[in-house]
Amino acid sequence: MIGFFVYIFQISIAVEVFCSMHKKNTSFGVYTVKLINFKLNYIQEIKLEFCTIALRNDGIIENRFFREEPYEIDAHHVREIADSVTLLSKGEKCAVLNVAGLYGSITPEARKVDINDADKHTLALALVISELHQRLLANFYFKLKQVNYPVKTFKNEEAALDWLHQQVRASQMVG
Repeated sequence: MIGFFVYIFQISIAVEVFCSMHKKNTSFGVYTVKLINFKLNYIQEIKLEFCTIALRNDGIIENRFFREEPYEIDAHHVREIADSVTLLSKGEKCAVLNVAGLYGSITPEARKVDINDADKHTLALALVISELHQRLLANFYFKLKQVNYPVKTFKNEEAALDWLHQQVRASQMVG
């Protein structure tokens, strides 16, 4: 037990140094949680051309697109992403966090791709999209494309993760 507190103390010192180097307010608990969550949360990850798909410690599959680089998702990319989700889920239903980049688009052909294999392994999908017009398009798309799991768009990751954790807890109560 003492080792655990020493470890937390060492992380806390690292956070203090990080915050002072970046001239951030060192409200300690917030930075400690975010640093631990950011550094220690991937069990396995797959790097694709313009995104990284990872299985996190909390069981959520995270699909993070490059933030600043423009990209266009075509049919081949959709299949790659779906195959990666299927592989990381190991046959289990998982909650999926999808963090969009700023300059992404999707081709009409990509919208038509059947991703039923990945859908079988999706418990819920949270889309983090900072731009309003992209959120509106995503909401419209999922109104047209019927899926067998809840989908919701968010402005920030924290709200998306809270919702996904609620979905996971609700599924554990039922099943």
